[in-house]
Amino acid sequence: MNGGSASSGIALEKLVGNDTLLSDVRPHHMKKFIVTADNSLHLVTKEGDLNDGSILLKDVYHVVGLKKNLAYVSQITDSGRYVLFDPNDVQILSNIKHIDADVLFCGK
Repeated sequence: MNGGSASSGIALEKLVGNDTLLSDVRPHHMKKFIVTADNSLHLVTKEGDLNDGSILLKDVYHVVGLKKNLAYVSQITDSGRYVLFDPNDVQILSNIKHIDADVLFCGK
């Protein structure tokens, strides 16, 4: 790995494969690699900020060859947002007023 550090297949950082999604783009000078679920290595080449109009993620890594955008859930929830997964998609929520559901599991 040429002295680079690796991350697990579950993203420990915010990652995008398309650098046009980023603003304030700057070179990433550390030799850092991301290891994906198929054990392939991907070099982090740039970093920047991702703002889709509803949420701002700072210090997002651009990883060449990454086909999906990944984000660490705790970084999103640390910003005061909630993450809701369902069988077809994932949603980032804010300003929740009421949730009516059967709680099946609660953990930390």
